[in-house]
Amino acid sequence: MAKFAAKDSNKNITLSPHGTGKVVVGTGAADATVQSDGNHNLVLQTGNSTTGSISITDGANGNIAITPNGTGEVDISKVDIDAGAIDGVTIGTNSEVTELRVDNIKVDGNTISSTNTDGNISITPNGTGELVVGSGSASGKITSSGAHDLVIDTNSGTNSGTISIVDGANGNINITPNGTGRTVITNANLTSPQLTTQINDSNANALIKVTANTGAVNEISVANAGTGEVPSITSTGDDTSVNLLLDCKGNGEVSFGANTNFSSKTDAKIMLPTAGGIHQSNTSTEILMESSGAVTLKNTAIDSSNSITFPDGHILQVVSAQKSDSQNSSDVFSSGNWTDATGLSVSLTPSSATNYLFIQSNVQGSNRTSSYAFATRLYISGGGTDGAILIGDTEGSRSRVSAGGPNHAQNYVLQSYAFGGRIRLNDTTPNWSSGALTIKVQFATNNSGNIAQINRAGNESNSSAYTTTTSNLTVMEIKG
Repeated sequence: MAKFAAKDSNKNITLSPHGTGKVVVGTGAADATVQSDGNHNLVLQTGNSTTGSISITDGANGNIAITPNGTGEVDISKVDIDAGAIDGVTIGTNSEVTELRVDNIKVDGNTISSTNTDGNISITPNGTGELVVGSGSASGKITSSGAHDLVIDTNSGTNSGTISIVDGANGNINITPNGTGRTVITNANLTSPQLTTQINDSNANALIKVTANTGAVNEISVANAGTGEVPSITSTGDDTSVNLLLDCKGNGEVSFGANTNFSSKTDAKIMLPTAGGIHQSNTSTEILMESSGAVTLKNTAIDSSNSITFPDGHILQVVSAQKSDSQNSSDVFSSGNWTDATGLSVSLTPSSATNYLFIQSNVQGSNRTSSYAFATRLYISGGGTDGAILIGDTEGSRSRVSAGGPNHAQNYVLQSYAFGGRIRLNDTTPNWSSGALTIKVQFATNNSGNIAQINRAGNESNSSAYTTTTSNLTVMEIKG
């Protein structure tokens, strides 16, 4: 090999073409090679002391270092890297890259696109890595390009459910599971969700079905409750009063639990359908709404263990007695002596001391002698204070009775005495507290020699001119 060598130590060898001439290496018939002499690096640089350099490192796997000086750059107009690697390089630090293409991926401005027809863009984190969207200082957003829907699915849409955000104002968000799959929402806070047909349970069976009404203004409101309070299902809406209908399929029935308590509102109502009713499970006890509008209590005992609350003024119970035979009395009422009218007596057990007794009696009475008297009164006993009731006030020496007095100045006159009234059970008499009460009719004359009689006119003669009649007594307990 021919060599050029400087004679003096550390002297340069300078090749200086004339004018614009060049240093040409090679024969022109084969590749030209510039190499170092021996196992040393080959460095190319300019003659200036502040120069960049290209350094080819000697030895196997040696690097080639291209090192600009200072803030200088490596400007490469075209690069063809064949199966190589670019390591530890920042691209576009001082001057932006206007376009970057890697295989079928094009990076241009703020757009990453695929260049092959219908090509996918796959972003694949390593291992359990995640795809992170956003700057970390504001909400991350994923949006479609232009006025198009945004669809999210798996496995390129094969055997996958979808989440589809429909483009445009008031667009829906459709969550559509694949096949028999379900949409499972945990700890969701739903504001005005729209249900089309039904809500299913965890086994995909219908739990609640809904039916839309295009003109709906009323609805159901469901509220939960805190400790000691009561959850509620309430009919609400624009109307002033909104009923709540519980209906059943076929002959099905609405059942209430053992601890069911109806509303404490004073105007709360349960509306029974015509010919419908309420019945106790596994018994024959029923409250029926008849087609006529009447309410029938069937096989229902009203007592302390099975009570029904009625409004004030309601008739709770009625007892009555009737007497058609005749009876005489020589007791003198002015002396405080009275005869019980046999058969004109009733008993009942009230349900409350604040209730009332409404008593009506009609007694047919007479005295065998003209100008003498027939008198009658009501007497109550049992469960409190015994005594006469519904009698006149004290006035001098006059006798206090419920009805009656001296007869007309005629013999054998038969008078009809209608009397009665209302007493409260906690009045002084009877001042009832518990147990059964007995109410009876008593009668008497004003002279023991002149006989008072019930249901008979005239004397003892058996004549068709004289009559026999009936007398009666009715007692009603009224809710108070």
